Amino acid sequence: MSKEAAIKTKTQLVVFDPASQLAPAGPLPTLARVDKPAVRVWHDFFEGEIANRNTRRDYEKHVRRFLVWAASLGRGSLAEITTADVGRYIKNLAPEKQSVSLKKQGRAALRMFFRLAVERHVCLINPADNVKTEKILGVLKSGLGWEVP
Repeated sequence: MSKEAAIKTKTQLVVFDPASQLAPAGPLPTLARVDKPAVRVWHDFFEGEIANRNTRRDYEKHVRRFLVWAASLGRGSLAEITTADVGRYIKNLAPEKQSVSLKKQGRAALRMFFRLAVERHVCLINPADNVKTEKILGVLKSGLGWEVP
């Protein structure tokens, strides 16, 4: 790229389009659509809290799946979701032992989402705070890397 082209690129006006790749794909889950405070939390979380596009995409998948599942249990708002609901969801997210990291990512996504819901006074407590997952077991071999027993 020439020096002139680089200067032109730096001075161009960049317009933010919420419908671009930065916004979560697809319509809102029913629970987030029906519960008006949840709509605000959803948009604040996915459009303002997470800077990395890949993390945003992965967290959006986890939160979307969880909210669809919670609605199927009859939960009508974010405030009705319990720690037991989150625990059951995470436990059944990936039954295989190799999927511990998937469960940890799902728990992290839900924990961050509900943290924002608590900050916005949509929920009294964060139902994902006390949910535990398995530990990732491994043995460090003298600086050569991890080996799973």
